[in-house]
Amino acid sequence: LVAQKDIVNLLIAARRPYAEEVAGAFGIGDDFEGRYQPSDRLTLRRDWGGWMGLSAAVVLAGLFFVFRYRQKMSRKASRSL
Repeated sequence: LVAQKDIVNLLIAARRPYAEEVAGAFGIGDDFEGRYQPSDRLTLRRDWGGWMGLSAAVVLAGLFFVFRYRQKMSRKASRSL
């Protein structure tokens, strides 16, 4: 199909790092051998904000309260002896 080759040509022109993988998935990777030149400026970025930050805050708060609870219980146990 022509559309598959057009898609891969567009990805190569945009210098996308995944162009070779897409061509391989389409089964036409041999047609574009040597034409892949991913951009050096494109890097995979991970967004650690949002849910990840909220999850980390909840876990840290939980650990803090468990630590404080254990401290309180050990003081109570040492006083009763």
